[in-house]
Amino acid sequence: VFLTKLLSTKSFFLHQRILQPYVDGLFQAVFTVPGGTTVPNAIKYLFDFLDIQAADLGIADPDVLHMWKTNSFLPHFMAHIVQNPDLVFDIHKSATVDSCLSVISQAY
Repeated sequence: VFLTKLLSTKSFFLHQRILQPYVDGLFQAVFTVPGGTTVPNAIKYLFDFLDIQAADLGIADPDVLHMWKTNSFLPHFMAHIVQNPDLVFDIHKSATVDSCLSVISQAY
């Protein structure tokens, strides 16, 4: 909704030039590989979370866990997680943060 309003304004290209560095910075911070590791922390955290959930639910089939991990990075899923981090983390989002995350997820 917020991105749609932004796109409908005449100054879209100005807003795009203003927002793009922040969106790029967000994804660079989330998906940057720290020194000495081969996987970004965000991906490692998600995969560890999926391993724990499989153990808690008693899922022993490695193919099921493989499919969870394979399908976890579809663009729609990642956009949904970016827009709703409270689904994964125990946080409260204010209305301002919610609108900002909505714009970022729509740009993704």
